[in-house]
Amino acid sequence: MLLYGADSFAKVVKECAKASGREVYFIFDDFKRDLQLDNTPVVGPYNKEFNVNEPILIGVEENLLRKTLVSKIEHAFTSVIHPQAIISKYVSYLDGTIIFQGAIIQAGTTIGKHCIINIGAKIDFECLISDYVNLGPGSIIGGYAKIEEGVTVGAGAIVSPNIEIGKWAVISPGSVVTENVPEYTVVEGIPAKVVKSLVKTI
Repeated sequence: MLLYGADSFAKVVKECAKASGREVYFIFDDFKRDLQLDNTPVVGPYNKEFNVNEPILIGVEENLLRKTLVSKIEHAFTSVIHPQAIISKYVSYLDGTIIFQGAIIQAGTTIGKHCIINIGAKIDFECLISDYVNLGPGSIIGGYAKIEEGVTVGAGAIVSPNIEIGKWAVISPGSVVTENVPEYTVVEGIPAKVVKSLVKTI
């Protein structure tokens, strides 16, 4: 498989792929070339004609950048699931999603494309996780929660059951969300309150 991104997060993604039995043969990066990431060649900016039969995964942590990159990539996308993640057979996820070790995902949950489910993140039953979401390490999503596109849930944050998080919102690390969160806002605290509005970039 191919990987897009050559920073520290991409290194973790590469390890996750290896643990799942996949091998990253080459890496694209728009700002780096002629180097290696843990002995894997970084070949420079994306090239749609390079190893066209190999699937690709975007190893970039920032949600909006992942979405931007998707629009220019013509290779088929793949997903990587660490073997130490615990995932119900009644969970579905789309291409481009990465699920790291220690994640627990319960029955009936649906995960969109190009999501990041970090180490130790827990998603209870019947949740809807939309595209380009990033769930931080140790975060907890209660049952029947709905997480809209592009949301970032910080490390250790808790989203209570039946909560809806509006698109591109940011849940600060350690926060406890007990009420619905408007789109394009930053919330923090226990209980979490809106502390900032974000510019609607898309």
